[in-house]
Amino acid sequence: MKQQPLILVYYINVNGVSRQKINQILKDVSENIANQTSEYSDSFLNLIVPVTQHESKIECLNPIFISEEKFEQISEKIEELSEQLLNNF
Repeated sequence: MKQQPLILVYYINVNGVSRQKINQILKDVSENIANQTSEYSDSFLNLIVPVTQHESKIECLNPIFISEEKFEQISEKIEELSEQLLNNF
């Protein structure tokens, strides 16, 4: 049976940003995520959610049972992506 991917949700704060700018931000974030996670494409399902009432953040919706080594690799990647995402806004 194929292992289900982790679902990563990227909440992007777009409060006070025009609709046109929001579309560009979401496109840029999507491309950045795709570039950063290409080697793990089978391991993640990435969702981007624009928000106005919360800070930008990344959450994992369904942690699954994996080896500790793999978990650490994924955790490091999530931290890297979080830092990149937050540094770009």
